[in-house]
Amino acid sequence: MVIGLRAAGFAVAVPVFLCATPVFAADSASARLTKEFEDSRHLDWVPVEKLTEAQKQTLPNECCKGAYVAPERTDTEANLQPEDAPVRAHSDEEISERQTRLEFRGNVSITQGNRSITTDSASYDKESKQAKLTGSIQVRDPEVMVRADVAEVNLDSGDAHFDNARFVLYETRVHGVAQHLRRFGDNVINLEQSMISSCEPGDNAWSIRGSEISLHPDEHYGTAENMRLNIKNIPVLYVPYIRFPVGEERLTGFLTPTPGYSSRNGFELSVPFYWNIAPSTDATLTAHYMSSRGYMLEPELRNLTSYFETKLSGSFINNDHGGYSSFAESQIAAGVPEEVAYPYRGHDRWFAKLEQDGGKGRDWSTTINYSDLSDKDYLRDMYSGSVESNRQAYIRQMVSADYRSEHWFSGIKVDEYRLLTTTQLPYRELPRIHVDGNYQINDWVLQLNNEYVNFVQNRYFASSFDKRETYENALANTIYGDRINTDYSLTWDKSYSWGFVKPRIGVKGLAYKLDDRSLVAGTDDSPSFVTPQASVDAGLYFERDANVFGGNYLQTLEPRAFYFYSAYQNQDSLYKLTPNNSFVNFDLGDLTFNYNQLFRTTRFAGGDRLDDANQLSLAVSTAFSSQDTGAERLRMSIGQIFYGRDRKIMIYDKDTATPSVLEENRRGTSNWAAQVSGQVSSRFHVSGDAAYDQRNNKLDSANVGLHYMDDSYRIANITYRYTLKPVLSSPSQPVPVVVQSINQLDTSIILPINSRWSIIARNNHDFTHGVELDTYAGLEYNDCCYRVRVLGRRWLRVDYTTPDFLANLTNKDFEPGIMVELELKGLGSMDRQISNLLERTVKGFKDREKNLR
Repeated sequence: MVIGLRAAGFAVAVPVFLCATPVFAADSASARLTKEFEDSRHLDWVPVEKLTEAQKQTLPNECCKGAYVAPERTDTEANLQPEDAPVRAHSDEEISERQTRLEFRGNVSITQGNRSITTDSASYDKESKQAKLTGSIQVRDPEVMVRADVAEVNLDSGDAHFDNARFVLYETRVHGVAQHLRRFGDNVINLEQSMISSCEPGDNAWSIRGSEISLHPDEHYGTAENMRLNIKNIPVLYVPYIRFPVGEERLTGFLTPTPGYSSRNGFELSVPFYWNIAPSTDATLTAHYMSSRGYMLEPELRNLTSYFETKLSGSFINNDHGGYSSFAESQIAAGVPEEVAYPYRGHDRWFAKLEQDGGKGRDWSTTINYSDLSDKDYLRDMYSGSVESNRQAYIRQMVSADYRSEHWFSGIKVDEYRLLTTTQLPYRELPRIHVDGNYQINDWVLQLNNEYVNFVQNRYFASSFDKRETYENALANTIYGDRINTDYSLTWDKSYSWGFVKPRIGVKGLAYKLDDRSLVAGTDDSPSFVTPQASVDAGLYFERDANVFGGNYLQTLEPRAFYFYSAYQNQDSLYKLTPNNSFVNFDLGDLTFNYNQLFRTTRFAGGDRLDDANQLSLAVSTAFSSQDTGAERLRMSIGQIFYGRDRKIMIYDKDTATPSVLEENRRGTSNWAAQVSGQVSSRFHVSGDAAYDQRNNKLDSANVGLHYMDDSYRIANITYRYTLKPVLSSPSQPVPVVVQSINQLDTSIILPINSRWSIIARNNHDFTHGVELDTYAGLEYNDCCYRVRVLGRRWLRVDYTTPDFLANLTNKDFEPGIMVELELKGLGSMDRQISNLLERTVKGFKDREKNLR
């Protein structure tokens, strides 16, 4: 069970106490403060029906009933800064004393640029620019409006002191009252015996009271002494001192502690400290306590410059107590030693990740994606509810740099994967270099692609083996070496109004320099191959007006033919090179067969084979485009490959290839391949592809996605994925393996019940094994004052180290949990546990979140 409470990002300097009784005495002063606070909700309040369209666009969301808007001024000095404008005063009566002091009485109005003052009476000193105001005072500028009984204002600096003040901050919608209010220029507002909120008139969902509150709108934070948080006029929290965000900016200080509980880690408490180092740099250090594991630190550093965007993150736990595992406990009960059942108990464990992207918008670019960790189970143990840790079976260590000129694109990359399983890949790329040329003269396109890769031993390869002799035997049968690929071609890229014709001729080259330490005697350690290729891609366009689905469309019919020829080159010298007959496979795999495969010039992923092909692809597409906008609403395509000869080149040699692979290479025709895509309407989008085996009358693969989102942000997603008994092949898999079919359905919805309440739900079901991989459901309440989400979730803790894990599931492999997120509007962003989950699992949620603030 996991229970988490997430709230707005407060920065607390001392412990927080739950309140059972009010902090302020229920005397006449407190009652007056409460009454004046209710009056402050109406300052410059404009109901939504009276807002202009431009003003409505600034509302946080559609459930807001209005906005705080300053009355429009039409005088010529309304948009001037006060320091750039003269002081102008009007009243019923004006008295001058010694030419330096002025007295104004009755309907007094004083303006200086965009700052204005109205009051019953005022005195003004021309030398000090100090004004004293009495009776029905109202001071307004673009950021704030204040009403008070008595005030002193310096018209030059903007410094002011008000007694019995009511105020509103227009941008953040924060309003309130104070017995005394001091304003220092445009930067600081200091309140004594005050009460503030961002809720609308008639809504008392939350408010903050304090003996002294300081607001810093320019730096987006505030502080409060003796602060009490009221929910529906009921005091729920008290702190002697607090810093809190004003607006969406985060500030230096402690953020809200996050409690939780899980059966694996016990009671949990995370206390983050945020450091706003500079406008381009910030850091977060989170102290994370787990009663069943111990103390963990989670640092994160972010930096953004005009050249680079960098993020450094990680976590470290000292002396892991091991947590709790029902599977480990059953092992111990069966006689397995405790140190074997809990292999990391008493160990220091850690994770680190560096991410950097450089050169955005420039001719050069760099990328760093480097992760490392103490052990393969770390992410699964520490972040079991994370979507990433449940889906990610590896970490990557990659650094790359590229440069692009008018005709050439060059780059270098160092890349290594560490699998979070019991086996590891044998190779890392140290380095991979590409130099690709592209020249276009009229309709002629010349491409000159070159690649060099040095495949050396993966640093984690040895961890795949329990015994030294097993590792040494594997090493003696693993091939390492250098590879060069070239791909030169000349294409006539010609298009007409009625179609296109694209003939292409080319030549591909493949050469190796293999490390001969593992090769059997007499083996060629420098095999090389060259094969000529040719292709013709041609299509026709037919169109007509069509009236379908109640609309006028332009329908096209687009037949297409693609002929591809690649001469056969005997590549037997790549097989049976070591004592146990290993073959060259550095990065090779079969491309997934779908509609796009009909028009590719290779059937392999990776560079270790040169195709042999003599084939013709025939396909036809039809598309419907709007007559009004030209936007393509729907496209449907279907096609098939006709083979002129058997394919002899395979990943595996004919002695180890599966019967299904051998049969596939002897077929005269491919499966039927179909594809559909389109923005059917402004609300509905569809995409999908499928492959159908007509000989055996079976669906071979399918991927279908349906997405719906309307103007009210009703969201529905359906994604179906199916692959019939895929064959797994990789450098770490010397023999092809046929695994169980993939048959999964993922559905998600966000359904508004009304303008405030919404239902949120998702289900990810695996039909092959009959299990729910991840399921959650809950409610969201959202208005202009606050937002709360509550989700119940049950998810599978994926174990990549156990063979046939999905086939042997028990209830102990699932984790249930309840999650809560709370945001008080105007006081910064909430912790994003639920938001992060929805962003990764519900298509369209990011757009909804951006528009429903």
